[in-house]
Amino acid sequence: MRNLDRPVEILLAEDNPGDLRIIPVLLLTVSGDEVDYLKSFVLHATCCFAKPINLRQFINVIRFIEDFWLIIVKLPTRENR
Repeated sequence: MRNLDRPVEILLAEDNPGDLRIIPVLLLTVSGDEVDYLKSFVLHATCCFAKPINLRQFINVIRFIEDFWLIIVKLPTRENR
């Protein structure tokens, strides 16, 4: 089993409760393998990021993710799910 398989399978399992399945799934991986990216999208991951090796770049990626998901994206409220 590849490193990517287990976390993706847990988060995107068919038997997960509905509340868990609406959580955006972002994969941060050191893999450069196109197959890993394709598999994550086939399993309905929201997006994939290549994990930077440099700490400064890593912090920038995390800030981008935070800004995108907490400021830019409009998510449904609990009442509208």
